[in-house]
Amino acid sequence: MAERCIETRAGDNRKPELFAQILVEEGILNPESLRRLVDRQQALPPEERRVIGRLAVDEGYLDESTFLALLDRCCHRLYLGELLVLRNLLTLHQLEQAMQEQTHTGELLGEVLTRAGYLTASALAGALAEQSGTVYIPIASIPPDPELARWVNRTFATVNGVVPITRKARNLVVAVWQPRALVIAADLEQATGLNVQILLTTKAEVEARIQALYAA
Repeated sequence: MAERCIETRAGDNRKPELFAQILVEEGILNPESLRRLVDRQQALPPEERRVIGRLAVDEGYLDESTFLALLDRCCHRLYLGELLVLRNLLTLHQLEQAMQEQTHTGELLGEVLTRAGYLTASALAGALAEQSGTVYIPIASIPPDPELARWVNRTFATVNGVVPITRKARNLVVAVWQPRALVIAADLEQATGLNVQILLTTKAEVEARIQALYAA
């Protein structure tokens, strides 16, 4: 199914789930009602297909507020592709097309989606932050501080897609663009002796900040 599409969540080896599985787990759907929704989904033209979660709302198995509350509570358990569609940031058809492209290019799903113009970089970063349980903050408006370069060297920053943003006393804030880079917090704390907080932003902003910070 096109809803199965992963963007790795850092520090979590658990396999993501489909929202339909969560609906069954919550007792909102049973195997028979799920089959009916799958049949309805497959009967629709490709351009009009909707994810099971949205079809469940359409069919009255749950209302919109219950759907959104459940999505907020379980977003970290979902595949990125399905999360984007459930949040109405993407259509299921667009996701299917992006997944086909991904098999040829080997890129991350988010890179395919933004390159195709289906999704903005900020919307992708927001969804990745939601999925990984961190926060998304645009960093372009935060002036680069050359003093921060001493805490994270350029090679480490470039290889890991991480860049220091601010430091206050014993607290260092760094930005990453991939959720899998969240696991480097412990390494940075050991290397710097500081408490490290990681936020998520766009790839372009991380790369631009690395260039600005280490220009000298």
